[in-house]
Amino acid sequence: LRADALSERLAAICRDGHGSARFAIAPEQTEREWIAWHDSIGRRVDRLRARRRKPAPTPLVSVCIVHHDRPTLLRRALRSIERQSYPRIEVVLVDDGSRRPESVRMLQRLEPGFRNRGWRIVRQANRYLGAARNEAARHARGKYLLFMDDDNVAKRHEVATFVTAAEATGADVLTCLQDGFASRTAPRSDADVDFRALFLGGATAAGVLRNAYGDANSLVRRASFEAIGGFTEDYGLGFEDWEFFAK
Repeated sequence: LRADALSERLAAICRDGHGSARFAIAPEQTEREWIAWHDSIGRRVDRLRARRRKPAPTPLVSVCIVHHDRPTLLRRALRSIERQSYPRIEVVLVDDGSRRPESVRMLQRLEPGFRNRGWRIVRQANRYLGAARNEAARHARGKYLLFMDDDNVAKRHEVATFVTAAEATGADVLTCLQDGFASRTAPRSDADVDFRALFLGGATAAGVLRNAYGDANSLVRRASFEAIGGFTEDYGLGFEDWEFFAK
């Protein structure tokens, strides 16, 4: 860029004005093509799976759920895990200092079923999200950790899709698109979704300015999680998932 050319251009704009900036491609078209691209990957995986002669690996996945005084949402989250198509799942539920009576009663009712499945409920004083997720990871036994908050709802094939991708690519961390909704009931179709968040993934340059990596609801190889040192544990600050993904 030459200084004289820039000077001339700025002078022309000051003299004549300039038009409004326009998208070269409409954002709606970009979103449609981005989603279609992800759909095409899923179809390729399905075709490869159909041609595979030996059974797909099924490593144990530890679903690490953090809960704090939202028993109704916790029930919904757990139902979505119980409906997963993937066969080898354990749940590590960390109650991060719940105090409401209905929360305490809910955990007590959950305990027998958890014991029967070999799942775990861990209680601790309120220490916030990063510390609670790290505590769940310490009790996990799986090759992979799937982090989930009590207001998340897992689609039926979430774990199976994550594991297939992780095993095929060797990726240490996998995130996904996110459908947002405000209702107490889980969406039954795309028509019930309020918004869809599209993440770039491992975009380090964009990740300096905003979380372009994904939501905390992600699959992480446990060995890699331990090597990085887990999440930061600053109370009340948030964004520990963004920091973790950046590392």
